[in-house]
Amino acid sequence: MEIGLGGVGVWGARRLGRPNVTFLPDWLKIVITFHLVLFSWIFFRANNLDDALLIIQRIPRLGTTTFTEAIFATWQAAGVADARLEMALSVGLIVILEIIQWYERYIANMERTFTSNPGWLRWLAYIYFQF
Repeated sequence: MEIGLGGVGVWGARRLGRPNVTFLPDWLKIVITFHLVLFSWIFFRANNLDDALLIIQRIPRLGTTTFTEAIFATWQAAGVADARLEMALSVGLIVILEIIQWYERYIANMERTFTSNPGWLRWLAYIYFQF
């Protein structure tokens, strides 16, 4: 089903006479692609087509609950004691990983950092991170 949705997107772009969608900014292409993938995951994760269509029908009804209720409902149903703490911890760790990725991309390459140091210091770091 996901391949079919991708094919519909390609067919639609070619039908409009644009094999490459160059008139849209890159960030908008990323957002559109992200949401098409999210939409296709509905069909991938549903048990059958009826369940997928039911999920699609209920998407507009998510506005009846608050954002925090919608986010934390599944965690509370799973028995997580403090869903807000879990969410804060998850978001905080994601932010830390993004900072590390940015640092490695623009400031220093970790491979270069490790290989430029003496061997005993590298082994010390390996042993430290192992435990």
